[in-house]
Amino acid sequence: MADRQSTLPGKKGACFVLRGKNAEANLAHLSEVQPYWNYGWCSETIAEQPKDIVFVPMVFCGAKCDQMMQDRIDGIQAQMDKGQAFSMLLAFNEPDKKEQSNMTVEKCLHYWKQLESLGVPLCSPSCANPLGCAKAEDACQGVAGSWMRDFMTKIEKEGLRCDYVGVHWYGGPNFKGFCHRMEKIHEAYDRPLILTEFAVADWKA
Repeated sequence: MADRQSTLPGKKGACFVLRGKNAEANLAHLSEVQPYWNYGWCSETIAEQPKDIVFVPMVFCGAKCDQMMQDRIDGIQAQMDKGQAFSMLLAFNEPDKKEQSNMTVEKCLHYWKQLESLGVPLCSPSCANPLGCAKAEDACQGVAGSWMRDFMTKIEKEGLRCDYVGVHWYGGPNFKGFCHRMEKIHEAYDRPLILTEFAVADWKA
């Protein structure tokens, strides 16, 4: 496993989509937030990326788009070949959720070996259900199952590298509950956590 000291310049990050019709407005928002790092569910750095903010690429695609996933991995390698350095690589947004990456553990492991070969610190898939709740709890966005635990178990068994654990939190307005949740996730996987999405949510509203 790589050095567990953070490779990011600071804790505060932000996520805005920086392509399409809202790109200009989102770039302005990004500058207003003044994070140390940012991502945008994409793998390529745009020319307008603020020079004082570290861009973190993400490989994000579903189980039925093998060619697109390969193109994104190849694209990251091409950027690195041109001298682009990345502090971290985020992998597979909510693969345990049908509306998002919707990928099997086996499919993610297939690509993981290619991601590891890039030599960049790797952040795990950011699951809707990071602890493997049997019950579809609100904090898990209604997703039950053991996807994340199964993935991390196989990572360990196969001796693959996973430097950080990506976490999403859409729980209630309870700070102690949030802290307890983060502690349980850290305890389960013994890696630094990268909180890539969070908000107070009421799924019954």
